Amino acid sequence: MNRSGKTFTIFLIVFFLMLLSLTSIVTFFLVKEREIRSGVEKKLVVSEDARRKIEEQYKAAQEEIVVLTNKMKEQDDKISGLMDDLELEKGLKDEIKKENVNLKGLVETIGSERKKFQDEVIVLRERNTFLESEINAAKDLRDQLSNKLQEAEEKLKGIEGKLSSSTGVSLETIIVTPEGVPEQATGMDTPAQGQILKLNQENNFAIIDLGASSGISEGMIVEFYRGDTLLGEGRIARVQNIMSVADFLEPLSAQSVQPNDRVLIKK
Repeated sequence: MNRSGKTFTIFLIVFFLMLLSLTSIVTFFLVKEREIRSGVEKKLVVSEDARRKIEEQYKAAQEEIVVLTNKMKEQDDKISGLMDDLELEKGLKDEIKKENVNLKGLVETIGSERKKFQDEVIVLRERNTFLESEINAAKDLRDQLSNKLQEAEEKLKGIEGKLSSSTGVSLETIIVTPEGVPEQATGMDTPAQGQILKLNQENNFAIIDLGASSGISEGMIVEFYRGDTLLGEGRIARVQNIMSVADFLEPLSAQSVQPNDRVLIKK
């Protein structure tokens, strides 16, 4: 009986050790899922702020276009009036001819100003197009982050269900704050990795989902991959908080890549 009792005691100890190990493993994965969900929620908030700022810039650009268009109309009216004055004064005396010379100079000046206004309108329209693409990219990024958050929540629920079914104990929800995350768990030592959000075939550049928040700065060189295959390189031309614009470096061009291709910062 003593030998059987010892065997049973050892069996119970081994069983409780295995149960404790299983609980520790499941708790570890649960904490990791909490960390992932917290990070995704933060990125979603940053994406919303960026989208609002871009929409404000877009509205301001539209207002500037309206003002410049009105100025162009005023200049056209002035030029039309001056041309009529010139035609009426063709038969006047020499003194009026001198004045005509001055008026012609004024017309040329107004014409150059009109050309400047037209160039400014073209620049503003291009800026408007770029801002629209940034808004669309921000919306796409927000949708991606929302999907990742939903996947993280589903995985968390699955782990909680497995833990409850394995131990027979219902655990309270564990909340992990950013202050409780070790530095190695945040992934700060790994290089930033993103993907192509949108391509501009005409001007040969791409909008990527890496920005200042990922350590991107103007002039940086990035590499484009499809799977494990290196497609080529690009140079960062413009940086926003959560996205940036990369110009392709020859021989790579916008025709050689596609949305969702991976982007890495060149070491």
